[in-house]
Amino acid sequence: MALPLLKYIKSWFPNNYVEPKHWDEITSKTGAWATEMRNAVKQLGLDVGGGTYEFNGQGKSALTSNLDGRVTTLEAASLAGASNIGLDVSTDTTTATITSADGTALSATNLGQIVLNDTDNAGQMLKYSLSANLSVALTGGTFGYASDLTDHPMWIYLIDDNGSIKIGVGPQGGRESVASADCKTTIGDCTARTNLIVDTAISGQSNCYLLGWVKTNYDHTGGASEKLWTFQTSQGDVNIGTNTYNEVSGLVF
Repeated sequence: MALPLLKYIKSWFPNNYVEPKHWDEITSKTGAWATEMRNAVKQLGLDVGGGTYEFNGQGKSALTSNLDGRVTTLEAASLAGASNIGLDVSTDTTTATITSADGTALSATNLGQIVLNDTDNAGQMLKYSLSANLSVALTGGTFGYASDLTDHPMWIYLIDDNGSIKIGVGPQGGRESVASADCKTTIGDCTARTNLIVDTAISGQSNCYLLGWVKTNYDHTGGASEKLWTFQTSQGDVNIGTNTYNEVSGLVF
């Protein structure tokens, strides 16, 4: 809401300036305006410094440095990896959903952040803010497997696609980049281990960030659904962060 303006309506004229209502026009409006301004300044102080912040009444900054500079410093220091990003595989165990760290939906007031290698400029970093959840469903894709699997890792990637972030999920780990030909938007087209199911099409070869991996069970035929991938959600099943899974030895390092 905009701050109020102080406005008087003059209703007195020469030789007629002592009536109480003329005085009230000044005092009542000045008092009301001062109260609104005091509340506005109090709100600003609480928003800036919390409940213990007090204005010094001298018109001088009580902070050692301005807030804009502090925010800029914090943003520069946060140029690494993922921040406020988590993975929801419990609400629907057949769908991988990128959400905030505590599981609430990403939004304009609950942003996630991802920093990864710039696709177009080698050696540079890009930072993206995510304001909405990203998700893909896995049921219906073979990813090159023809029999049931237990506790098989599926990898979760965030992909830098020409200025936007996409989610990709597949059975091949250790990727630094992905080819558009391997990225499928239709789960039935995921027929090779190099394939990724993505939420929207990838325009070209793109750098990616490995968010983590999840153990899954795969039911090829005869289960609740054909080609059913089910995320496991017990301790040690969902792994977010820099740890990776060695597909040969099965070791986490």
